[in-house]
Amino acid sequence: MADNAIIMAYAYDLTNEQKYLDGVISAVNYLLGNNPMDISYVTGYGTHAVANPHHRYWASQISEEFPSAPAGVLVGGPNSGMQDHWVQGSGWVKGEIAPAKCYMDNIEAWSVNECTINWNASLAWITGFVCNENGGIIIDATSGAMEQLEESRNTTSAETKNNTSTTESNIITSSSDENNTDTNDFTNFFIPLVLVLAAIFVVTVAIEVIVYKIVKSKKK
Repeated sequence: MADNAIIMAYAYDLTNEQKYLDGVISAVNYLLGNNPMDISYVTGYGTHAVANPHHRYWASQISEEFPSAPAGVLVGGPNSGMQDHWVQGSGWVKGEIAPAKCYMDNIEAWSVNECTINWNASLAWITGFVCNENGGIIIDATSGAMEQLEESRNTTSAETKNNTSTTESNIITSSSDENNTDTNDFTNFFIPLVLVLAAIFVVTVAIEVIVYKIVKSKKK
């Protein structure tokens, strides 16, 4: 769907015929919920959107230790081939369900819920194209994107503060280490020097005393 939309977008650029632009808009509408399943195939967009793409990290459906998928991830969508075991184990039989209805939102259903880079790249392309033709991007409270954006900003801000604190702490620690190193270097150099000078002084005094006694004895 997204790839076909790119072809129609190029056709519009070449011909300026409205039907091709309408085709692109229809494709985007389909991906965002205007489809037989009445579901947005892009996470976080629309009042009824997919939530469990087949992904090894965005795996909150399997374990709470993993995060949910962020807004903006396009899944594969309906697939009448029903290749994966999760779909097959759900009792679905080929030919009994309309092709456009062969979809379930489950992380294990990779044949319908995969989120590969090739069609997400296409989604990014057609989104940019539509926004360019429409004059901008509109984010409202129902899209879910605003919450995702705010959460991302808060997370980034917190990470920045933590990194700043860590950096300052490292600088202080480094400065302290440098001071300690300088002190140690000074101590290691100064003490032996004092001992050597003291030894030279003692030897010098002893020599002078001996010489003085020798000279005095000769005079007698």
